Amino acid sequence: MNITEEQLNFLESHNISLSEVFDATGLSRSQYQPIMKETEKIIAVGVTLCARSSHSMRTGAGHCVQCNTATIAYIERHYKKGHIYIAGSKKEKVVKVGFTSETTNRESSLNKQKYGEIDDWKILFFAMCKNAGKIECNTHKDLNKYLTDRSFVKNHKRNDCYEIFSCGYPFCKKTLDKNIGDKKNIIKFKEKTNLIGEYNFENIIFKRISKKQEYSV
Repeated sequence: MNITEEQLNFLESHNISLSEVFDATGLSRSQYQPIMKETEKIIAVGVTLCARSSHSMRTGAGHCVQCNTATIAYIERHYKKGHIYIAGSKKEKVVKVGFTSETTNRESSLNKQKYGEIDDWKILFFAMCKNAGKIECNTHKDLNKYLTDRSFVKNHKRNDCYEIFSCGYPFCKKTLDKNIGDKKNIIKFKEKTNLIGEYNFENIIFKRISKKQEYSV
């Protein structure tokens, strides 16, 4: 692998294994991007130098990881294993699809912070998966037309919620299963079968007004 001592030090400082690095020497981004995706590599070396500082380590999307280390957290969340979960609120008749590194205190933390101004969240399903962040992202996209406009206050600031959906657990779980795909991607899972029957809500599609439409009214 074509890698320098400086790059090795950078990888070590960010706890990135060489097994997660792809040698893209002589390849264009359109060539190495699909290979990285298929082989679950998160950083490419031997790529064209970045314009800012002449670095040669990039993400599969072509971003310089040394100039913008924030991309590392994103790609690790996107491609590494973690817990995908479905939580439900009977009061509001909504579900939430989320990602977390651990599930032990997730239910209590959601209710303590009143996520989405809701305090009766129940974790109905969770699974430790490969590519957990990617699965979460794709599930959110598929459920987007059921997305509700909700927010909550944290650190004295109001934050919008982008993962609460006005649909029932069965529909949500079916959508999640589709994005998990092969069951080999699941390392372990748990479903609260004694509760899920109480969360079969109506699936309500929201028609959203674009900014252009708002200004034309």
